[in-house]
Amino acid sequence: MRFLAPMLIATAALTPAETAAAQRATMPPAARAALDSVIDLAVEREYAPGMGIAIVRDGAIIYQRGAGWADREAGRRVDTNTLFYIASSTKSFTALATVLLDRAGVLGLDMTLAQILPGARLAPGLDPSRITVRQLLTHTHGIGGDGPVSYRAAYSGEIDRAAMIAAISAHPAAQGGTNYSYSNLGYNILSLALDSLAGRPWQDVLRERVFRPLGLSATSARVSELPAGRLAMPYRTEPAGMARLPYAKQDANMQAAGGMISSTGDLARFVIAMMDGGMLDGRRVFPADVVAEALRIHARFSARTGEIERFGYALGWNYGMLNGDTLVHHFGGFPGFSASVSFMPAHRIGIVIGANGGFGNEVQDLVMRFGYALLTGNDSAANRYRRFVEQMPALAEQQRAAVAADRARRAARPQTTAAPLTAFVGRYADAAFGTLDVTLEDGRLYARNGVLRSVAEVYDGTRNTLRVELVPGQGQVLEFTVEGDQATAVVASGSRLLRVL
Repeated sequence: MRFLAPMLIATAALTPAETAAAQRATMPPAARAALDSVIDLAVEREYAPGMGIAIVRDGAIIYQRGAGWADREAGRRVDTNTLFYIASSTKSFTALATVLLDRAGVLGLDMTLAQILPGARLAPGLDPSRITVRQLLTHTHGIGGDGPVSYRAAYSGEIDRAAMIAAISAHPAAQGGTNYSYSNLGYNILSLALDSLAGRPWQDVLRERVFRPLGLSATSARVSELPAGRLAMPYRTEPAGMARLPYAKQDANMQAAGGMISSTGDLARFVIAMMDGGMLDGRRVFPADVVAEALRIHARFSARTGEIERFGYALGWNYGMLNGDTLVHHFGGFPGFSASVSFMPAHRIGIVIGANGGFGNEVQDLVMRFGYALLTGNDSAANRYRRFVEQMPALAEQQRAAVAADRARRAARPQTTAAPLTAFVGRYADAAFGTLDVTLEDGRLYARNGVLRSVAEVYDGTRNTLRVELVPGQGQVLEFTVEGDQATAVVASGSRLLRVL
């Protein structure tokens, strides 16, 4: 009781405006309890192994917690210091760094691909002198996103700069021309130019231009720079629960389109700075016009993502409508990880979430929508999401049943091949794709592509096809050409690789 009087005196001294601000700087108890219940349910029933979340309002963090497992095998729980791979949410950071470089005169948003990467050659119908940095950042460059550059950058990590630049020509013109078409490619191409224009790799550009000014001590674009004991480990859905995936991200395959690891606290600071026009902790960290340019819509389109009606893309940010409010956001996903970074400018509320697998995408999307509904007083939306929570067990069972059915189909396939297993062993290469090594160990075939490695199972032995998961959790079929007792070529990810060893 002796502490009560000073607290009452301090509260009484606040003006009505200060009292209102203090109330807004906290999470209403009922909203907190409702959000906690959904998160607790998700991790207890293993819809998501673990999840970290932070909510900001009016420049302050009003809610932050971790739940579930960061590393179940090691007995480590998610807390506010847990580090999540954020995948494509990285684009918001890369785009901001590029605008800062524009203002510093290092490279211009309206410079062309021919200017920033003189050695680049494109597929027929594409002109590097007519594609700008701004178009690379807004997915309006007109180059097809599927191809070896994006694969090397995000997966294999075989990022030899000269080979990557040469491989751009293997990407055909996009079917929609310069209409908005989302992919990683524009950011991958831009990162190749930063080596020479900025004089340092894109990872260092982000650290110097964005992470340091924001004071992000738990964020990096290199896995090796972060403490392994704080990393959230990836998991996938199994019929009976969750199973650990290999941690497939290494320094080599971290990319400017999706190559950051961060904590929810650091992500919250980034969101505050973007909402507040470059202000953070009462000081200016970025020029207001830089933030305004990064948040200005450059590409208009119409698309639906879940309940979000998207209508535009800024520099590294999507714009959409959620329950009548504008939501500025960028999500990210990779096998075993999902991330959500967003804010509602009209309400000065932002929500950041990291999850490490399972039904992480669905769960984090529900938590995000529920959080905004609770904090904006949208009771009808909040009640709709409560009803959706009741449907989660049935949806989870459907997905687990689908996984079980896929396992049964695979188990029923004969694990015999027309050619001996030794016929597949060797190194295969393609100038654009890179290399694929097939080895035979203890009677089983393994495939390695850069930093990725997978056991191989027979897909169709009569056709000399093998199934691998070079990207953990994603099946891929390798189609071999066998002549006599030796494979001479293999088709992987649409590229034909010839035996070289």
